Amino acid sequence: MWTGWLPFDPILAFIVALNILWSGGKLVRQSVGGLMDEGDPELDRQIRTVLDAETNTRGLHYHQLRHRHSGTGSAHWQATEIEAAIKANSSVPVTVTTTLNPSRSTKRYTKG
Repeated sequence: MWTGWLPFDPILAFIVALNILWSGGKLVRQSVGGLMDEGDPELDRQIRTVLDAETNTRGLHYHQLRHRHSGTGSAHWQATEIEAAIKANSSVPVTVTTTLNPSRSTKRYTKG
């Protein structure tokens, strides 16, 4: 025994167990929030502030606002660039909507 005090080991074990449960609980909470597509209250406030200002100046109304926080900003810009390239290379006017998903591998595959 390191300290010579008999209750030390069970007390320390209990504290470590509480830490594991607390950390695990936070991970489960974050995972469930992501799986259930939980909204971000701060993002919602920011979007509503802009929408309120813009719709009020134009005499418009909005309802049933839905949004999600997904991915990174770079993925959004990549999707925008891909959409622009498709439009630029099309012989007729097109509307392009993309959804990008992360690659499972960093390898680049080529046809051939």
